[in-house]
Amino acid sequence: MNTRGRTAGRRAHGAWHRIAVGVAGLTLYGLAAASWVSGQTILDRPARLEVEGVPLVDALRLLQERAPVPLVYSPELVPERQVSCDCGTRTVRQALEVLLRDTGLTFRATESRVLIQPRAEGDNGRGVVAGRVVGDETGGSVASVAVRLHTGQGVLADESGRFVLRNVPPGRHRLEVSGMGWESWADDVVVDSGDTVRVVARLRQRPVPLPEIVVAPGTFGILESVPPGTVRTITRDEIETMPQVGEDVFRSLTRLAGVTAHAISTRLSVRGSLDREVVVRLDGMELYEPYHLQDFDGVFGIVDLATLSGVELRAGGFGVEQGGGGGGLLDMRSRTAVGSPRSTASLNMSHLSLVSEGGFAEDKGSWLVSGREGSLGLLMRLVGADERLSPRFRDAFGKVAFQPAPGQLLAAHVLHAGDRFRVHVDEAEGGIAQDGVEGGDLRSDWTSTYGWITWSAQVGPRTSTRTQVEAGRLSRSRQGWIEDWGNVGSPEGIEVRDDRSFDVLGVREAVDIELTPDLMLRVGGEALRTWADYDYFARSATPYLTSEGVGQLRLDTVNVAIRPQGDQSAAFLAARGRAGPLTAEVGARYERSTLPRESHVAPRAQASLSLTPSTTLKASMGRYYQSQGVGDLQAGDGQTLYSPAERSDLVALGLEHRIGDGAKLRVEAYDRRISDQQRRFIGLEQELSIFPEQQGDRLAIDPGRGRARGVELFAEGSAGGAWHWAAGYALSKAEDEIPQASACADGPTCLDDPWVPRRRDQRHAVNLQVDYRPSDRLHLAATWTYHSGWPMTEWTYGAELRADGYPFFTRAFGPLRAERLPAYHRLDFRATRTFTLGPRVLEAYVDLFNVYDRRNRGSYQYYLIYHGDGQVETVRADYSEELLPILPMVGLRFRF
Repeated sequence: MNTRGRTAGRRAHGAWHRIAVGVAGLTLYGLAAASWVSGQTILDRPARLEVEGVPLVDALRLLQERAPVPLVYSPELVPERQVSCDCGTRTVRQALEVLLRDTGLTFRATESRVLIQPRAEGDNGRGVVAGRVVGDETGGSVASVAVRLHTGQGVLADESGRFVLRNVPPGRHRLEVSGMGWESWADDVVVDSGDTVRVVARLRQRPVPLPEIVVAPGTFGILESVPPGTVRTITRDEIETMPQVGEDVFRSLTRLAGVTAHAISTRLSVRGSLDREVVVRLDGMELYEPYHLQDFDGVFGIVDLATLSGVELRAGGFGVEQGGGGGGLLDMRSRTAVGSPRSTASLNMSHLSLVSEGGFAEDKGSWLVSGREGSLGLLMRLVGADERLSPRFRDAFGKVAFQPAPGQLLAAHVLHAGDRFRVHVDEAEGGIAQDGVEGGDLRSDWTSTYGWITWSAQVGPRTSTRTQVEAGRLSRSRQGWIEDWGNVGSPEGIEVRDDRSFDVLGVREAVDIELTPDLMLRVGGEALRTWADYDYFARSATPYLTSEGVGQLRLDTVNVAIRPQGDQSAAFLAARGRAGPLTAEVGARYERSTLPRESHVAPRAQASLSLTPSTTLKASMGRYYQSQGVGDLQAGDGQTLYSPAERSDLVALGLEHRIGDGAKLRVEAYDRRISDQQRRFIGLEQELSIFPEQQGDRLAIDPGRGRARGVELFAEGSAGGAWHWAAGYALSKAEDEIPQASACADGPTCLDDPWVPRRRDQRHAVNLQVDYRPSDRLHLAATWTYHSGWPMTEWTYGAELRADGYPFFTRAFGPLRAERLPAYHRLDFRATRTFTLGPRVLEAYVDLFNVYDRRNRGSYQYYLIYHGDGQVETVRADYSEELLPILPMVGLRFRF
């Protein structure tokens, strides 16, 4: 057939298709009329519908075709949800009852059609206002903006821009729509009794308000709620579908190239920092010990990921109102619910959790409660740890917020966390955790409780204020003993009794004053009163060889009983201005403390320059002081005096660029100089132990200066709609200047260079992730992590002959952190399957960690071979600490 013949054939086929559609339409109408004449309504016809897990709008379309029956409804009223209906033998009435269950919609039939409309609530004489919010220029959906009537009723537009206000009294109402980055929109709507008013609100974009602009580089936005101008690096969906142990927000942050943590611990090192240099806050409250299971170096965070709406990690500097913390600031915000109550239950191999939230008083108020209960017994069995080790943890969070008047918000929060660890080993039973311990007993309990109230108010057209009153208490009780005969260089017997507590009471105030639309002042202060109670006793017995060649036990004791208390206060002032594409903030913070008595002034400045609509240059420089907290004394090492505050001077520069609609590129460089570092105690073996402060590898160091510098790159994008990828790389170096008198006394030998790598120093780090969605129900994701080996200290064994001719074995450490562990790398995989059960959603996932079973080392152990005549060979052990072997895990998440 020639080209003209093929075209004619297509036209003929199109004509026959239009005729068939017309005949089908007439037939549908005739059947409906016939059923009415015969005494049946349209609702009594067979539905002939069988669907599973399809969008509701598609199910309604199929019902129209297969019944057949004409349905009339407004698309913006139909929620975006998946439905199932085994309605092959049911009537149209029964099918609609299944499909519209828990949607807030109902239906009624006329002679020729079925009307789907919102269900009346309360007074049947009331009506409904429904519609959609779109951008005026593009026509695209605008999500998460506030839609309110002058009566006080209000909701947030969903992801597609749709909203529904039900139970609206008849009459004329003022409808207002407002949101960050958009000009406010308002119009009058007239609601009749039982009527549905449909509205399309068209918003115009406006410049982001001056207080909300993120000017500092190194700000990483996580989850859905992030400030305008913040690059959202990790979304909630990515966290919930990427492989990770325990669904923990702290572990999620290690996907950023400049952030790392031990594979077991969640204590974060940000750009080479110590974990204590990173300040952690939840809704403005500082969490002084934000980690569960301190005896295992903090395995999980104490805040459930499901309770959070947004997380910001600020590693490149922050404003004067945020306090100290030279390593960075982790700022978490809890969710604020609207509408009907909803809950999420999660079950995995580490814990069980339940989160419930909802609104009240026509969404003027909201509540949120959560609880978790967990145990690591099963996980420890899977990784080969001793089955007698089964630490448990729990936490609970509650929040109630209420808007007593427009522009005012009162919120009350409570957070409680606790851990428990018990183990007992008889000498006849053998070792504990494969460490060769002959006998031991340990009872350890940790608790922390925080309570705080915040009041935010717009006190004038250009002034807003935020007041916070807070209280917290942390306590620890750790008691036990171990016997470990023949462990060279360490005590053969240790007994510890450690009881301590820490209390804080304080108030914080911040006021924003808008002088002009492009210039504002931020002023405020804080005052904290802190108490601590230390009651520590330890006794150890360590073998040694006397000058006469006789082996003896040296008995050492540490006894600390003190009750320090102190005050901390601060005041800050900052000015923020905007001139065209440049936004800058300059400020200073004055801090004063009584333990020890000192005061400081910390100047800071940040700036953001929009080079193009898609490219932004950011820079910051500032000084940060971090005081030693009243509860931070290392009493087990005999520390009773507080050190002066550490000082950090930070300079950072970053460039952010958006490519097209979804791809992002980010490059940052930073240089941090540290001085007046506090004295600290470290373990040279680096291995987790029951009583680390009493082991024979303990070393006190007095660092002078410190420095951390590096360059980071981050990029992400999508391909084909179903694929998403992200990649990060960091080139960095972090080290401390440790005088030889400190680093070598009773410890390792020394090198000529006093600059020693920090504990988590890693020259190169790479993070890759990719996820694929072949359908709405299946999600496949994989992550690969690499970093250079962390620094370590080697040791060797020696022998001296006793007077009786038998050898007395000794241990000597090499240069401090002069060696490196092998490079760390690991591939993890997760598959997530979603099941729709009416309005409820069940997610099941399977994780496989360390897919290719990489033997990553956390530390090295050594053993000796004695050749006689005082000759000893030191051999690196094959049983050295290995991190996370190949490990499968499963979990469930149920939303209802």
